[in-house]
Amino acid sequence: FMSVEEEAAQLFQDLEDVPSFISRVHICGSYSTDPKAIRGIVAELKEMLRDTSTAAEVLQSAAAITQSFQGYKIFSQCKTIITKKTEKVLVSGSCEPIAIPVTQNEHNVNELVDIYIDIKEKERQMGGKFEFQHRDHNGTRDVGFSLGFTHYNLHGALETLNGQFFCGMKEISLDTTYNKPFFGHPIFSGLTIQGNAFEENREEQSSFKQRTTKLNGMLETHNGHSLGYEAAFRDVKLKKGVDSQIVLDGGLSLKSSIIHKWKLDGRDDAILPLEGSAITITNELAGLGGDTHFFKQQVDVQHHVPLTESGITANFFSKAGTLFPLWNKKTSVCDRFFLGGPLPLRGFKSNTVGPIHNYDRIGGEVFYSQGAHITFPLPVIDPEILQLHVFTNWGSNVRWESNFARTAAKLINSTRIASGLGFVWRSPIGRLEFNFTKPMRQQENDSTKAWDFSISASF
Repeated sequence: FMSVEEEAAQLFQDLEDVPSFISRVHICGSYSTDPKAIRGIVAELKEMLRDTSTAAEVLQSAAAITQSFQGYKIFSQCKTIITKKTEKVLVSGSCEPIAIPVTQNEHNVNELVDIYIDIKEKERQMGGKFEFQHRDHNGTRDVGFSLGFTHYNLHGALETLNGQFFCGMKEISLDTTYNKPFFGHPIFSGLTIQGNAFEENREEQSSFKQRTTKLNGMLETHNGHSLGYEAAFRDVKLKKGVDSQIVLDGGLSLKSSIIHKWKLDGRDDAILPLEGSAITITNELAGLGGDTHFFKQQVDVQHHVPLTESGITANFFSKAGTLFPLWNKKTSVCDRFFLGGPLPLRGFKSNTVGPIHNYDRIGGEVFYSQGAHITFPLPVIDPEILQLHVFTNWGSNVRWESNFARTAAKLINSTRIASGLGFVWRSPIGRLEFNFTKPMRQQENDSTKAWDFSISASF
């Protein structure tokens, strides 16, 4: 007897020999969404739909349309029906289906099919969502509670407006985000505008609190690039009696910068990846007004390789960043790198690896961190929920020296190394790790910890 998977594979193979062409795509259930937006979603797949020539490809095209609609998070369900062109489908509801032609009638009518996508829109306003949440802001990880609202389909063009208040152990913040997709534009795919106000407590490591109010807008392209502008007012409140170099960064500052980001994610899963790669490159140029001048670069790379069919996987990551002061200006503690913590460098407390002056962590201008993991599935337990991993990670964080060679030598010579093992759980709020870690190489003033409990949005 064949298994269900084998029968499905055999059926799909049989369908590859059946000629089929898509005549029309019908979208049903769109009450609030502008028909132009609906047509725009399908238009992005028009080339693939026109090239469809077999029944198997029709199934793949229908799945692609469904995934595209689900990706906007505006729709709570998407059901698919495929029929011959000559057959009619009774559609429930009072909304008239939106019919989108794909191919002309040059094919045999018996080979033409129609695809019906029955969508259900979410309520336009969803408020009062109260939940436990984790945050990762400039390397500072925090947990707390959030209260937020979401307004879907603001003007019927698949826009989303989010507002959220977060109260954690180290941070209090208020965020507002507006996202608008573009349809049919040759370069840009959407616009995101975000306003953010937060207070972050770093008195334990660095003797200051930071209050920030910022506004940024980012234009996203179809190939993973984003380009935008950010303005931020920062107020560094010093702890009473501080006598370290942190005093040089106290007070108000204004950052006005252009940001470019390129992101490519080919992982099969963001939380417990088994295979694939991901890369994010961020460039920021500050100095278009304001009193803050720098050029900042950061690279984040991951690669995941399955080792056995049973689910044993090798995971590798590498992060690096540089912060160059411009026009003889000094860098600020608001912009420097802080290293240490669960994902960047396990075995060391958050934001404690790097330059120190009079017991205060003042941040670095050049950093790197790398790691290698072997992940194992556990007997009986679903590997998509809980896994065991062993790991080693290493990294360093320094200020610029008089030349590049001295900086590189200091970066290498001050490398910290830690190894350990632990459990990784796909929890309802993200990737949760519980690790035992042993620092193998450390500096005199490092803050280490053997047991590590952390929450993050992804690997």
